[in-house]
Amino acid sequence: MHAVLYLLVYIFPMARLANIVHSSRNSFDPRCNLTCRDVVANEHGLIVTFHSLKTIQFGECKYHIPLLCLPSSPLCPVSTFQRMFPLVPTSPQSALFLLSGPRGCTLLTKHRFVGEFRCPLSAAGVSNAFYFQGHSFCWGAAS
Repeated sequence: MHAVLYLLVYIFPMARLANIVHSSRNSFDPRCNLTCRDVVANEHGLIVTFHSLKTIQFGECKYHIPLLCLPSSPLCPVSTFQRMFPLVPTSPQSALFLLSGPRGCTLLTKHRFVGEFRCPLSAAGVSNAFYFQGHSFCWGAAS
């Protein structure tokens, strides 16, 4: 279920991978990376607030992306978020994407995300799934 949420939040706003996950477990900075408090629910869906993007590197403004409800759709980012969020114990200052494990919660890294995403690509018969690096999402789709 976690992979679905990562993918939905990543594809719907067409964000760069660096805005969603981290390069290493030690690279989290709550001043510029997504935290739990950066996702707010309202009657229409979710608002995701980015503090740092390729074009907003010094916190000069915030970028708000609405993720609308898609009722009765298995691709609804709101219902996916609502199902996933209670599964990982967090605080408002925690990184938005954490993995629960035997040693507690750890950050979702780019390496782990790309590795997890390659599995369904291979299962779907994509012959060159191993070459997927994650950069192509920012153009609107994985290539």
